[in-house]
Amino acid sequence: MKRDKLFAEYEELYLELQPKLARLNQLKAELGKSVNKRRAEVEYGMVTVSYRAGYTRPKWDTRALEGYSAAHPDILQFKSEIVVKPGAAIKVVVPEGYGEDL
Repeated sequence: MKRDKLFAEYEELYLELQPKLARLNQLKAELGKSVNKRRAEVEYGMVTVSYRAGYTRPKWDTRALEGYSAAHPDILQFKSEIVVKPGAAIKVVVPEGYGEDL
């Protein structure tokens, strides 16, 4: 079945790339630390690492506010909704011990 081939190819590529992806994540963390210390953008070849200042963003308890709105419907004027289009998430579970003998 075509879908089985897609899954098999995805799994094969995922397992093949794991060591490189792990190293990329290590490098990303190291570059991020360096840029955060400097608080400035750093460019080298094709790579640009940008500094983003930290900030506090408000978070609201939607359930509590919806309950509160039953007694205070005037707050509903401040509510808005967005439509999130359907999508798919892929989760890969690597078997225990995979790659230990590499």
